[in-house]
Order: sequence, then structure tokens, then C-alpha cells
Amino acid sequence: MTEKMLEVKNVSKVYFVEKGIFLKKVQPKHVLKNVSLKLCPGEIVALVGESGSGKSTLAKIIAKLEKPDSGEVIIDGINAQNFPSRVYGTKVGIVFQNPLTSLNPKLKVKTILNEVIALRKKISGDVLFDLKTIAEIFSLDEKVLNAFPSQISGGQAQRVAIARSYAMFPNYLILDEVTSSLDVSTSAKIVKIFQNLNREFKTAMLFITHDLILAGLIANKIFVLKDGEIVEEGDTFKVLNFPQNNYTQYLKEAII
Repeated sequence: MTEKMLEVKNVSKVYFVEKGIFLKKVQPKHVLKNVSLKLCPGEIVALVGESGSGKSTLAKIIAKLEKPDSGEVIIDGINAQNFPSRVYGTKVGIVFQNPLTSLNPKLKVKTILNEVIALRKKISGDVLFDLKTIAEIFSLDEKVLNAFPSQISGGQAQRVAIARSYAMFPNYLILDEVTSSLDVSTSAKIVKIFQNLNREFKTAMLFITHDLILAGLIANKIFVLKDGEIVEEGDTFKVLNFPQNNYTQYLKEAII
């Protein structure tokens, strides 16, 4: 029997800098270099690194929004590229830093969520969460449900974005800097939601952040990414208290 997990295997990605009036691709930038990690059911794994380290590119590759130049993403023993896009949404969900990029500004929140719930039912034949349940889980009251994305706060919009992704009930949830633009109080509430979802439904989560201390509060394991390479990995206690890489130590000291 194939072991259930999300596995990133030796993923590399190169972008090219374009120069001149003909936009000739002249200078390669290695954004990811042979990155490998595993995410198993019930785990919360943190991927930590500064801006430009390649975190968001990896998130997009896992979510099939970009293709790797080499390497592969394996979901429960199957190459991610072999899944139809709609079906993949029941396997892997993603939430970005700016929630408004994924919310249709012309639709009310309840319509946005109902569309995803209906899609889940069409794909799988069942609905694990109806609108009422989703609203309760993510503390979305009637005022928020009847509002357009532009009419709600940043914290509310982020909860809607998470709810939208979670309405597909994915096995693996990719969270790309989802708290970085929020205040401390709102961030704490969002983190609490993740912990509750993980505890109750065993949803595996890849929590992508620049904040090593925040990673330590939520994750079971930590991977540290620098210039597109994993420079350190291990259980949270070990990485936080006994960092082996100078870059990890730098991230720790930059926050303390």
C-alpha cells in the first residue's frame, strides 16, 4: 500500500533575467535547487526563509500553478502532474499572503464559498462542509457572508480565503505567508484556526513564513530555505534550540 504523503523530490526552478529591447534571456537565476521535503497526514511543517529565498515559488509548484524545471511533486504516490486540475483541488489547497488575489471582487462572500462547495460535490459526490459549517469554523457572521471582499477587513478576508480553500477539504494545505500582513491579535486567531483544523481533521499543512519563532509555535518540523536550497531541517525543538546552520542562527537572532 502506498504511504500517504506529499513529497517534493529534488525540485529545481530557474528564471531568466531579460535584457535589451528584444528581451533576450541572458542571465539565469536559480530560484530553487534540488529541494526535497515530505509532509505527512496530521503534520504541520514549516518552511522558513527570507524574502527571495524561493518559498513562494515552491508553493506555486506544489499547487501546480508553475512547473518545476526538474524534480517532481508526488501526492500519495502519484505525480502531481497526473491529476486533473479540478481533482487536484481536493488533494492540495493553497492560501496566499494577499487574500484579495484569490477572491472574486464581484461576488459576495457566501457566493464565493457556495461555488466551491458545489464544485466539491460535483467532483466527489459528497459535501463535507456546508456553508453554515464553514461559517462556524472560520467565524464568518452574516454580515461578512453578505459582503463583497472589498467591504471586509484584512483578517476577515484571510479567513474567507482559507475557508474557500478548505471548502474543498484538501488533504494538504499550503499556507504562503498567510499571517505576515496581519496584526498580532489577528495572526494569533488565524494560527488557532489552523491548529484546530489540524487537530480535528488531521489536515496536513505546509506553513510558509519568514518568522522562525512563529514557525516554532505551530510546526512539528522546520525546513530552512536559503537562496533556493534547504540548509537545515529537523524537529522544531532541535532547530530552534540547537541550530546547526549559521543562517538559521541569523534568523533566530533577527527576531529575538
